[in-house]
Amino acid sequence: MSPEIEREIEHWRMTGDPPFPELRLSSREYWLRFSTMDLRLVHHIAGLSIDMHQRGYAACTVWAQKMPV
Repeated sequence: MSPEIEREIEHWRMTGDPPFPELRLSSREYWLRFSTMDLRLVHHIAGLSIDMHQRGYAACTVWAQKMPV
Protein backbone atom coordinates (compact mmCIF):
# COMPACT_ATOMS: atom_id res chain seq x y z
CA MET A 1 0.00 0.00 0.00
CA SER A 2 1.15 3.51 -0.68
CA PRO A 3 2.45 5.72 2.14
CA GLU A 4 -0.68 7.88 1.75
CA ILE A 5 -2.98 4.89 2.30
CA GLU A 6 -0.85 3.73 5.23
CA ARG A 7 -1.30 7.19 6.82
CA GLU A 8 -5.07 7.00 6.22
CA ILE A 9 -5.21 3.59 7.89
CA GLU A 10 -3.10 4.69 10.85
CA HIS A 11 -5.34 7.74 11.32
CA TRP A 12 -8.38 5.45 11.09
CA ARG A 13 -6.93 3.04 13.65
CA MET A 14 -6.15 5.81 16.13
CA THR A 15 -9.31 7.93 15.73
CA GLY A 16 -11.96 5.49 14.49
CA ASP A 17 -12.69 7.86 11.60
CA PRO A 18 -12.76 5.78 8.36
CA PRO A 19 -11.38 7.23 5.14
CA PHE A 20 -14.52 6.36 3.15
CA PRO A 21 -17.80 8.23 3.84
CA GLU A 22 -19.63 4.97 3.07
CA LEU A 23 -18.09 3.40 6.19
CA ARG A 24 -19.13 6.20 8.55
CA LEU A 25 -22.46 4.51 9.25
CA SER A 26 -20.98 2.85 12.34
CA SER A 27 -19.83 4.70 15.42
CA ARG A 28 -16.15 5.60 15.70
CA GLU A 29 -15.79 3.19 18.62
CA TYR A 30 -16.77 0.32 16.32
CA TRP A 31 -13.57 0.73 14.26
CA LEU A 32 -11.22 1.06 17.24
CA ARG A 33 -11.35 -2.67 17.97
CA PHE A 34 -9.67 -3.63 14.67
CA SER A 35 -5.95 -4.12 14.14
CA THR A 36 -3.96 -2.32 11.47
CA MET A 37 -3.96 -5.50 9.39
CA ASP A 38 -7.75 -5.80 9.66
CA LEU A 39 -8.21 -2.18 8.61
CA ARG A 40 -5.89 -2.68 5.62
CA LEU A 41 -8.11 -5.53 4.44
CA VAL A 42 -11.32 -3.54 4.99
CA HIS A 43 -9.77 -0.54 3.19
CA HIS A 44 -8.79 -2.70 0.22
CA ILE A 45 -12.16 -4.44 -0.11
CA ALA A 46 -14.19 -1.28 0.51
CA GLY A 47 -12.10 0.64 -2.02
CA LEU A 48 -12.65 -2.01 -4.67
CA SER A 49 -16.37 -2.23 -3.95
CA ILE A 50 -16.91 1.54 -3.99
CA ASP A 51 -14.94 1.88 -7.23
CA MET A 52 -16.95 -0.89 -8.92
CA HIS A 53 -20.26 0.68 -7.86
CA GLN A 54 -19.18 4.13 -9.04
CA ARG A 55 -18.16 2.76 -12.45
CA GLY A 56 -21.38 0.76 -12.81
CA TYR A 57 -19.61 -2.62 -12.72
CA ALA A 58 -21.16 -3.98 -9.53
CA ALA A 59 -23.39 -6.31 -11.55
CA CYS A 60 -20.33 -7.92 -13.16
CA THR A 61 -19.33 -9.84 -10.03
CA VAL A 62 -21.21 -11.81 -7.42
CA TRP A 63 -19.43 -10.26 -4.43
CA ALA A 64 -19.71 -6.58 -5.48
CA GLN A 65 -23.51 -6.83 -5.55
CA LYS A 66 -23.50 -8.00 -1.92
CA MET A 67 -21.28 -5.18 -0.61
CA PRO A 68 -22.97 -2.20 1.05
CA VAL A 69 -22.49 1.15 -0.63
